[in-house]
Amino acid sequence: GGGGGGGGGGGGDGDLNLHTAVERGSVNLLKDLLGQGSHPIDTLDSSHRTPLHAASAAGNLEMVELLLERGADPRVESKSNDETPLHVSTDPQVTECIIRAHGNPNHGDAWGLTPLHHAARAGNAEVARVLLQYGARVDLRDGIRRTPLMMAAFAGHREVVEELASNGADLSAKDRGGRTALDMAVSMNHAEVKACLREMGEILASMGDGGRTLRELP
Repeated sequence: GGGGGGGGGGGGDGDLNLHTAVERGSVNLLKDLLGQGSHPIDTLDSSHRTPLHAASAAGNLEMVELLLERGADPRVESKSNDETPLHVSTDPQVTECIIRAHGNPNHGDAWGLTPLHHAARAGNAEVARVLLQYGARVDLRDGIRRTPLMMAAFAGHREVVEELASNGADLSAKDRGGRTALDMAVSMNHAEVKACLREMGEILASMGDGGRTLRELP
Protein backbone atom coordinates (compact mmCIF):
# COMPACT_ATOMS: atom_id res chain seq x y z
CA GLY A 1 0.00 0.00 0.00
CA GLY A 2 1.11 3.58 -0.62
CA GLY A 3 2.20 5.96 2.12
CA GLY A 4 -0.19 8.43 3.73
CA GLY A 5 -0.55 12.07 2.86
CA GLY A 6 2.32 13.34 5.02
CA GLY A 7 2.17 16.41 7.23
CA GLY A 8 0.35 19.57 6.23
CA GLY A 9 2.55 21.98 4.27
CA GLY A 10 2.44 25.74 4.63
CA GLY A 11 0.95 26.96 1.39
CA GLY A 12 -1.45 24.27 0.25
CA ASP A 13 -1.16 22.45 -3.07
CA GLY A 14 0.65 25.29 -4.79
CA ASP A 15 3.88 24.27 -3.05
CA LEU A 16 3.58 20.58 -3.78
CA ASN A 17 5.78 18.99 -6.39
CA LEU A 18 7.18 15.57 -7.23
CA HIS A 19 10.19 16.14 -4.98
CA THR A 20 7.92 16.94 -2.03
CA ALA A 21 6.05 13.68 -2.57
CA VAL A 22 9.30 11.68 -2.68
CA GLU A 23 10.66 13.44 0.43
CA ARG A 24 7.48 12.59 2.32
CA GLY A 25 7.55 9.01 1.08
CA SER A 26 3.96 9.44 -0.10
CA VAL A 27 3.22 7.21 -3.09
CA ASN A 28 -0.40 8.46 -3.16
CA LEU A 29 0.68 12.09 -3.45
CA LEU A 30 3.21 11.16 -6.14
CA LYS A 31 0.47 9.35 -8.11
CA ASP A 32 -1.86 12.35 -7.78
CA LEU A 33 0.78 14.81 -8.98
CA LEU A 34 1.83 12.58 -11.88
CA GLY A 35 -1.85 12.20 -12.79
CA GLN A 36 -2.22 15.99 -13.06
CA GLY A 37 0.43 15.96 -15.78
CA SER A 38 1.59 19.48 -14.96
CA HIS A 39 4.87 18.45 -13.30
CA PRO A 40 7.80 17.57 -15.61
CA ILE A 41 8.93 14.13 -14.43
CA ASP A 42 12.67 14.84 -14.65
CA THR A 43 12.50 18.27 -13.02
CA LEU A 44 15.58 19.17 -10.94
CA ASP A 45 15.49 20.24 -7.30
CA SER A 46 17.88 22.67 -5.57
CA SER A 47 20.49 19.86 -5.39
CA HIS A 48 20.17 19.43 -9.19
CA ARG A 49 18.62 15.97 -8.81
CA THR A 50 15.47 14.48 -10.34
CA PRO A 51 12.65 12.83 -8.35
CA LEU A 52 14.08 9.48 -9.54
CA HIS A 53 17.46 10.35 -7.98
CA ALA A 54 15.68 11.14 -4.71
CA ALA A 55 13.53 8.00 -4.71
CA SER A 56 16.58 5.88 -5.55
CA ALA A 57 18.65 7.44 -2.76
CA ALA A 58 15.77 6.83 -0.33
CA GLY A 59 15.61 3.16 -1.37
CA ASN A 60 11.89 3.51 -2.14
CA LEU A 61 11.29 0.73 -4.69
CA GLU A 62 7.58 1.49 -5.13
CA MET A 63 8.31 5.11 -6.05
CA VAL A 64 11.20 4.16 -8.31
CA GLU A 65 8.96 1.71 -10.19
CA LEU A 66 6.17 4.30 -10.48
CA LEU A 67 8.48 7.04 -11.79
CA LEU A 68 10.10 4.71 -14.34
CA GLU A 69 6.68 3.43 -15.43
CA ARG A 70 5.63 7.06 -16.05
CA GLY A 71 8.69 7.77 -18.18
CA ALA A 72 11.41 9.04 -15.82
CA ASP A 73 14.85 8.87 -17.48
CA PRO A 74 17.17 6.47 -15.58
CA ARG A 75 20.22 7.91 -17.35
CA VAL A 76 19.67 11.55 -16.45
CA GLU A 77 22.69 13.10 -14.70
CA SER A 78 22.66 15.40 -11.70
CA LYS A 79 23.81 18.81 -12.91
CA SER A 80 26.16 19.17 -9.92
CA ASN A 81 28.22 15.96 -10.13
CA ASP A 82 27.00 13.92 -13.13
CA GLU A 83 25.62 11.16 -10.88
CA THR A 84 22.75 9.10 -12.27
CA PRO A 85 20.02 7.51 -10.11
CA LEU A 86 22.11 4.30 -10.14
CA HIS A 87 25.03 6.03 -8.40
CA VAL A 88 22.88 6.94 -5.40
CA SER A 89 21.03 3.64 -4.98
CA THR A 90 21.92 1.68 -1.85
CA ASP A 91 19.23 -0.96 -2.32
CA PRO A 92 19.82 -4.03 -4.55
CA GLN A 93 16.19 -4.19 -5.73
CA VAL A 94 16.18 -0.50 -6.65
CA THR A 95 19.49 -0.98 -8.47
CA GLU A 96 18.11 -3.93 -10.43
CA CYS A 97 14.91 -2.06 -11.27
CA ILE A 98 16.82 0.95 -12.67
CA ILE A 99 19.20 -1.21 -14.73
CA ARG A 100 16.29 -3.15 -16.20
CA ALA A 101 14.85 0.21 -17.27
CA HIS A 102 18.12 0.83 -19.18
CA GLY A 103 20.12 2.60 -16.48
CA ASN A 104 23.83 2.42 -17.35
CA PRO A 105 25.90 0.52 -14.73
CA ASN A 106 29.16 1.80 -16.27
CA HIS A 107 28.47 5.53 -16.35
CA GLY A 108 31.19 7.63 -14.71
CA ASP A 109 30.25 10.66 -12.60
CA ALA A 110 32.22 13.94 -12.54
CA TRP A 111 35.14 12.12 -10.89
CA GLY A 112 34.93 9.07 -13.13
CA LEU A 113 33.32 6.98 -10.37
CA THR A 114 30.87 4.32 -11.57
CA PRO A 115 27.96 2.96 -9.50
CA LEU A 116 30.27 0.01 -8.69
CA HIS A 117 32.91 2.39 -7.26
CA HIS A 118 30.18 3.92 -5.07
CA ALA A 119 28.96 0.51 -3.84
CA ALA A 120 32.55 -0.63 -3.20
CA ARG A 121 33.41 2.49 -1.19
CA ALA A 122 30.21 2.13 0.86
CA GLY A 123 30.79 -1.58 1.50
CA ASN A 124 27.48 -2.50 -0.13
CA ALA A 125 28.15 -6.05 -1.33
CA GLU A 126 24.52 -6.70 -2.31
CA VAL A 127 24.38 -3.71 -4.65
CA ALA A 128 27.84 -4.57 -6.03
CA ARG A 129 26.62 -8.11 -6.76
CA VAL A 130 23.59 -6.85 -8.71
CA LEU A 131 25.70 -4.36 -10.68
CA LEU A 132 28.19 -7.09 -11.64
CA GLN A 133 25.37 -9.46 -12.55
CA TYR A 134 23.99 -6.83 -14.96
CA GLY A 135 27.23 -6.04 -16.74
CA ALA A 136 29.12 -3.54 -14.58
CA ARG A 137 32.76 -3.71 -15.65
CA VAL A 138 34.81 -4.71 -12.64
CA ASP A 139 38.03 -2.78 -13.39
CA LEU A 140 36.85 0.59 -14.71
CA ARG A 141 39.08 3.42 -13.46
CA ASP A 142 38.11 6.75 -11.94
CA GLY A 143 39.90 10.05 -12.61
CA ILE A 144 42.95 9.02 -10.55
CA ARG A 145 42.93 5.48 -11.93
CA ARG A 146 41.36 3.76 -8.92
CA THR A 147 39.37 0.57 -9.47
CA PRO A 148 36.37 -0.44 -7.32
CA LEU A 149 38.63 -3.09 -5.71
CA MET A 150 41.03 -0.37 -4.53
CA MET A 151 38.17 1.63 -3.01
CA ALA A 152 36.80 -1.40 -1.17
CA ALA A 153 40.29 -2.29 0.10
CA PHE A 154 41.00 1.29 1.21
CA ALA A 155 37.70 1.38 3.14
CA GLY A 156 38.23 -2.07 4.66
CA HIS A 157 35.23 -3.84 3.13
CA ARG A 158 36.28 -7.48 2.95
CA GLU A 159 33.00 -8.88 1.59
CA VAL A 160 33.08 -6.46 -1.35
CA VAL A 161 36.77 -7.20 -1.96
CA GLU A 162 35.95 -10.92 -2.21
CA GLU A 163 32.95 -10.25 -4.48
CA LEU A 164 35.02 -8.11 -6.86
CA ALA A 165 37.95 -10.54 -6.87
CA SER A 166 35.69 -13.50 -7.64
CA ASN A 167 34.28 -11.48 -10.54
CA GLY A 168 37.70 -11.07 -12.10
CA ALA A 169 39.06 -7.85 -10.56
CA ASP A 170 42.74 -7.31 -11.37
CA LEU A 171 44.59 -7.60 -8.04
CA SER A 172 47.77 -6.13 -9.52
CA ALA A 173 46.16 -2.96 -10.94
CA LYS A 174 47.77 0.30 -9.75
CA ASP A 175 46.31 3.77 -9.30
CA ARG A 176 47.96 6.96 -10.53
CA GLY A 177 50.25 6.91 -7.48
CA GLY A 178 51.38 3.36 -8.23
CA ARG A 179 49.45 1.76 -5.36
CA THR A 180 47.61 -1.57 -5.56
CA ALA A 181 44.53 -2.58 -3.57
CA LEU A 182 46.82 -4.48 -1.17
CA ASP A 183 48.99 -1.37 -0.67
CA MET A 184 45.85 0.56 0.29
CA ALA A 185 44.66 -2.09 2.75
CA VAL A 186 48.15 -2.11 4.32
CA SER A 187 48.30 1.70 4.57
CA MET A 188 44.91 1.77 6.33
CA ASN A 189 45.81 -1.26 8.47
CA HIS A 190 42.73 -3.29 7.49
CA ALA A 191 43.97 -6.68 8.71
CA GLU A 192 41.15 -8.83 7.30
CA VAL A 193 41.29 -7.25 3.86
CA LYS A 194 45.10 -7.47 3.87
CA ALA A 195 44.99 -11.18 4.68
CA CYS A 196 42.28 -11.79 2.09
CA LEU A 197 44.18 -9.99 -0.71
CA ARG A 198 47.47 -11.68 0.22
CA GLU A 199 45.82 -15.09 0.16
CA MET A 200 44.24 -14.43 -3.23
CA GLY A 201 47.56 -13.07 -4.50
CA GLU A 202 49.30 -16.27 -3.43
CA ILE A 203 46.71 -18.39 -5.24
CA LEU A 204 47.35 -16.38 -8.40
CA ALA A 205 51.13 -16.53 -7.99
CA SER A 206 50.91 -20.32 -7.76
CA MET A 207 49.22 -20.35 -11.18
CA GLY A 208 52.42 -19.13 -12.79
CA ASP A 209 52.64 -16.38 -15.36
CA GLY A 210 49.64 -14.56 -16.62
CA GLY A 211 47.40 -15.25 -13.63
CA ARG A 212 46.14 -11.87 -12.49
CA THR A 213 42.47 -12.51 -11.80
CA LEU A 214 40.63 -15.21 -9.90
CA ARG A 215 38.11 -15.54 -12.70
CA GLU A 216 40.79 -17.40 -14.68
CA LEU A 217 40.85 -20.20 -12.09
CA PRO A 218 39.39 -23.52 -13.24
